[in-house]
Amino acid sequence: MDRALVHISQEIQIDCDELRCVRNIPFELVPRELIEQIRPYADPPSYEQWLACCPYFNKMPNYWNLALVDKDNQIVGFQYGTWGPCGAEMHIIRGVIHPKYFRASSEILKMAMSDVRKLARELGMRRIYWITCKWKAFLRKLPDDVKVMEAKVLEVVNV
Repeated sequence: MDRALVHISQEIQIDCDELRCVRNIPFELVPRELIEQIRPYADPPSYEQWLACCPYFNKMPNYWNLALVDKDNQIVGFQYGTWGPCGAEMHIIRGVIHPKYFRASSEILKMAMSDVRKLARELGMRRIYWITCKWKAFLRKLPDDVKVMEAKVLEVVNV
């Protein structure tokens, strides 16, 4: 994919060529500021609970993650999910980018989708599902890459 220079404003420019994807980092390396952005929908809900769960995430063979790293080796984006070899399906559970990249999010989402597709092909997956409450933004930013699947997600309450 051609990673172009993205103009954020007159003062700030982000060169997407300076960003790179790193696979399967230890989950505890994700900065607090990124984990706290995905609340209130996150599970685990706090950064401390996230850190407590990280050893389990790291040991689970069906968990994957991709970190977006800048030229200074700082994690500026992160997404993780699960994959199931029996069903050949990959799920993107959470994805987050640093606020300074919000305006460049279309380019970054395209990069992230390309990286997820590559990983999915290597794992033998046929389908990728991104479960999100912000589906209109994804459709707007990735019109050629995603489509809405008619389904309902049921959450079991009062467990």
